[in-house]
Amino acid sequence: MENVQGPTDQPSPDKAYSHQYKHAMGLFEDALHEYHKASPDKTHQKEEFVEVMNKTIHVMDEIASQVIKSKLQKEKESKLEDDFHKFLNDHKNKNQKELAKDHQALAQDVNELRSSLHNK
Repeated sequence: MENVQGPTDQPSPDKAYSHQYKHAMGLFEDALHEYHKASPDKTHQKEEFVEVMNKTIHVMDEIASQVIKSKLQKEKESKLEDDFHKFLNDHKNKNQKELAKDHQALAQDVNELRSSLHNK
């Protein structure tokens, strides 16, 4: 019988981002350490360490951005759900407007995501 792994075997996105961030931070620290160890006349080697540090900073920024976007997305989805329940309980114009605003914000995020995927 085969061992079939289900979706619960996958690390949560937050854990995956944390692991990636720590890995990038470790690479940055290693490059910084090696930069300081390199003799002053090894300018080409030092430039390579600076390039590694620059790239890892970029990776860490991207990871942080994704975590923030993920949390904001969850907050927007939660607000949409809360406002939907308010709308179900009371069909007031105010609740309809809030629900429409929540939906519009999520739709805009989806459109931006599609646009960024097409531009890559």
